[in-house]
Amino acid sequence: MATTLDEAAIARDANRRIRRSDNIAGWAFAGPSVVIVLGLSFIPMIWAAYLSLTDSNLLSAGHFIGFANYAALAKDPMLRQAFTNTFLLALMYLPIGLAAGLGVAIMLNQKIRLIGFYQRRPRDCCSGSS
Repeated sequence: MATTLDEAAIARDANRRIRRSDNIAGWAFAGPSVVIVLGLSFIPMIWAAYLSLTDSNLLSAGHFIGFANYAALAKDPMLRQAFTNTFLLALMYLPIGLAAGLGVAIMLNQKIRLIGFYQRRPRDCCSGSS
């Protein structure tokens, strides 16, 4: 009975070591790309947040002024116009882009002569295999 428990414990420990080594190998391969992606996304966001709290003009060192930039933004009369323009652009562009994409998908799904050429070309030119 004792040998069975010892064998089970040894097998469990071996499985843990294998899983741990797999995790280490996985992070060794994925780690550099994860660091690069996080660095290219979070560092600029943190820097932009810091700059928004200073009076910097990007050519000289700024002084910390807190939320004064945001208070000035709230009082700016052009803010409402900027939000209106953004809303109108989205309202016009999104349905047009959606309809165009749906139209192309419907056309490529039709049974017409030489449709295989149009359906296969993007995959053939962009894949590494021949």
